[in-house]
Amino acid sequence: MTTVIGPIGVWRSSPGVDDTHAPPTSASHQTLEKPSRVCDWPCVIEPARKPVRPTATPTEVPPSVFVFSDVLDELRFNASWRPDRIGGGLLAGQRFIDPQTQQAYVEVRGFLAGTHVVDIGEFGRYLRVQWKAATAGLHYHFKDAEILGWYMGVPDGDRRPGSEEVALHEAFFDHTWQRALWIPSTRSPVALRISGGTYSPEPVGIIDARASDDDTTA
Repeated sequence: MTTVIGPIGVWRSSPGVDDTHAPPTSASHQTLEKPSRVCDWPCVIEPARKPVRPTATPTEVPPSVFVFSDVLDELRFNASWRPDRIGGGLLAGQRFIDPQTQQAYVEVRGFLAGTHVVDIGEFGRYLRVQWKAATAGLHYHFKDAEILGWYMGVPDGDRRPGSEEVALHEAFFDHTWQRALWIPSTRSPVALRISGGTYSPEPVGIIDARASDDDTTA
């Protein structure tokens, strides 16, 4: 189930789970309330130990980024809303360590601060304005969530990230586990590990939207 949160975003709740701090599902692109207490960014939460979930399609190398299929659908919808622009925002979710392999990974459970811009420079200026409100609102509504990185949906399937995307990531995201999620309109999403002025593409694990928190590998 996905719930709309403002300024523009969604958060995925596991089936049967009551997110007591989540706004009602009838809310639509509302302005986030200013929390009375929030940890300053960067607010790092110790990763929990949990086996990785099964994915819809296997990958050649183990993914470090997993995203629920319904959240990916919402990301694609948000990104394609303005075909003359690129769509971007912040990725939200949780970090884990697989107790069997000791692999660190993240699960993208939603996004926030979604917008549409003409170029990466405008997106960077937008993040500087929205950053404090977006992160404060996330921690207020979903205390166990972290900013896992950012996403960019591009209408041109042949477009590739470049130096501007690398510079944006290094300006806003300090942690090695934070990723960019590159979402072409007609191709599979790719996670970008950005470090040292360059990026490396990584596979993304797609989790079935019907999965619950108990659906993990043994």
